[in-house]
Amino acid sequence: CSGLDYFSEARYEYASPATKRVFGYTAEEFLEHPLFIKKILHPDCVKEFEAIWAAIISGKVPRKFEYKIMDPAGYERCIVQSSRGIFDSAGKIIAIEGVCMDITDRKLVEEGLMESEEFSSGLLDNSPNPIIVIDPDTSIIYVNKALEELTGFCFEELADRQAPYPWWPAETAQETATALNAAMSNGTMGTEELFQNKTGERFWVEVTSRPVQKNGSFAYYLSIWVDITERKKIEQMKSDFVSFISHQLRTPVAGIKAYIENMLAGLTGELSDKQSEYLQEMHDICSRNHRLLSDLLNVSRIERGIIAVNIKPVKLERAAKLAVRDYRRSIKEKGLALKLEAAADNIVVLADSDKLVEALGNIIDNAIKFTHEGSISIKLRKAGKYGLIEVRDTGEGIPSHALKDLFRKEKALSYTATPGSGAGLGLYIAKSFMELQGGDLTADSKAGKGSKFVLKLPLAQGS
Repeated sequence: CSGLDYFSEARYEYASPATKRVFGYTAEEFLEHPLFIKKILHPDCVKEFEAIWAAIISGKVPRKFEYKIMDPAGYERCIVQSSRGIFDSAGKIIAIEGVCMDITDRKLVEEGLMESEEFSSGLLDNSPNPIIVIDPDTSIIYVNKALEELTGFCFEELADRQAPYPWWPAETAQETATALNAAMSNGTMGTEELFQNKTGERFWVEVTSRPVQKNGSFAYYLSIWVDITERKKIEQMKSDFVSFISHQLRTPVAGIKAYIENMLAGLTGELSDKQSEYLQEMHDICSRNHRLLSDLLNVSRIERGIIAVNIKPVKLERAAKLAVRDYRRSIKEKGLALKLEAAADNIVVLADSDKLVEALGNIIDNAIKFTHEGSISIKLRKAGKYGLIEVRDTGEGIPSHALKDLFRKEKALSYTATPGSGAGLGLYIAKSFMELQGGDLTADSKAGKGSKFVLKLPLAQGS
């Protein structure tokens, strides 16, 4: 159906409890009416919202968009929303999911209204988002009701209090104070912080802060919080679930793969051509699923910060040969040439051998997917205090606008997979693994002219 039809006919299937805080209306009110947002949209935003709806259905929606609504008290609220369409195998849209945030207060600050009638009339004081104002020597000069409720501290307890503030956990207070002082001097800061209330209960907030000028000089620093504790809990539950499922499934898949390899090797007797063909196809399916499960498990471990690295001297050429070994068959099947150019002398880097091999393997796998003719070449060399692995391909290339998001997990998760292509998480994992080893991964490409990826690691002493 068209974007306009969908906009007219759609219903909400789920709204979180935070709906009340963001929109002023309850989740139940959203669920009771067909597309409740139509009832509360600001008149100036209806046509734009309909156009955005159509874009979501076509898959071209921007990552974030803004619009205004009218809350139950008749006030305008500015909302920023991130949405994506969910499509069935036939390409028909079946659902739209989105995350919304009230940025009314941020807009007021951006428009220089802090000293205006809206502020003096109590608009910020009645904001659902916690707000704090700090003067140049870090003394608290204003907090609104929402901040008092979230932290449990009233303004009388906080007035003129300097950093460290009572909601900063002791173990992070010094780090947070340093970041605050730097931000007050240099400009806007956006972070996610773990704070604690008066009783010691921890909660997560997204903090957006900026300095405010008055008569040409720094007058105060304003911070707006968004309570994201519920979101963090859901993210942790999802991460734990993915980790558990991936771990439980990877072992049996690996066992099936090993048994098939034994059969293909003739350990269970001679096979007919048809049996060999079927077993090879089963082996390929197991290999793809094993890699997918490994990717999901790695992402979960990266996000939870529980990946250990064993840094020691590693020969770059040996790591490259180990990484290439698992992809020679795929490269041959696509009719591509493989070139491995080692340096004249041995290059030894400080790395975790397993993590380096997996990161390089993900880059090679990516090159195979998007190269349909020509070659994949791997070159080892030194550059200053670093050892480099350059992977070049003659594939499709990457548009310039896509390069900046290439290694982001969100980019991978928005990627529409094709059968056998995996989850698209390989580049994110490769980048994370290289950074865990004290190295880096960069990319350079142009659409239609192939790509170059460079893995960089510090040289071992004497190399």
